Amino acid sequence: MVSPVYKIPPPRLCAKFQNAVTKKAIEVWTTSCIVTNFKAVSSSSSLSPSPSPSSACRILVNPSNPELSGVSKFSYFPRGGPVPQLSKAMSNNSWGGLDAGDQMLYPVQVVDGIVHQLGGKKLASECEKIRALREHDTNGRPIPIPFGTAVSTSGGNENLKREYDHIIHVTPPFFNREYNNNNNNNNNNGIESDEDPVELLRRCYVEAISLAFDNLTLTSDHRTRNCYKHNIMASPLIGAGARGFPLHIALEVAASQTCLWMDTIAHHRCLDGNNNNNDDDDPSIATNTVNTIAFGIPNSTSAEILVNMIAEQTKIEEC
Repeated sequence: MVSPVYKIPPPRLCAKFQNAVTKKAIEVWTTSCIVTNFKAVSSSSSLSPSPSPSSACRILVNPSNPELSGVSKFSYFPRGGPVPQLSKAMSNNSWGGLDAGDQMLYPVQVVDGIVHQLGGKKLASECEKIRALREHDTNGRPIPIPFGTAVSTSGGNENLKREYDHIIHVTPPFFNREYNNNNNNNNNNGIESDEDPVELLRRCYVEAISLAFDNLTLTSDHRTRNCYKHNIMASPLIGAGARGFPLHIALEVAASQTCLWMDTIAHHRCLDGNNNNNDDDDPSIATNTVNTIAFGIPNSTSAEILVNMIAEQTKIEEC
């Protein structure tokens, strides 16, 4: 008797909101994995088994740690912190003395773990170069990326580059402020004790959006950029996983920040460094390109809550 083959369901579009004036859109999808089961998402609100340049989702937001090191140091780690103290046992990829339980996560359960697993040595090398260019502490070690920051790399090895051209690494803090000041290096990872983790989470979205649609789009060759009718940034629900933000807070921040972006006509800084307040300089308006944030949520209930929150905060009706 032949065992039945389990087929992973494709992503499902829950809702789409598009502002015809700003030419920006928000989509909410359910998917089993935003890293490996999201490439076929298109802003035509349909699934294309072989995405064309007009529908390709090219950019992925990866919630990272401030060292940009993935989660390979630990076989598993507690949801919401703190970062486990690295021991010789744990460096050998053993269990390291932690008791696995409901609040423990494995690397394959978080976006950062899958991204670094598929991105391999090439992605790790790019991340290391970013860190090496930063200021160093008194011990000669690169200062970690501050919380609320975004940096970009390629997809690294082919396993990840098949899914995305660009990876935007954002550094959300732990929701528990105490854990932001207690980590393996005994520094504060760039966060001040009086900074609100929720505001830093908001900043992650602001920085990722800016990097995706201002920099990666504007600095690409115009002939390549213009063949894309939709520039799509795929994003998980930042902060709701390993960083331990309560679900309702992570959802509220995601909805409010993306709605603010969608309903605002941005005045971008030109490549020569000069500001121009002419609306025609908005790249979306100038090229008829629709910039889209596509959320990939594994839980259908969470996805529906996000849809309702977006609907409450924008004047744009669901498509």
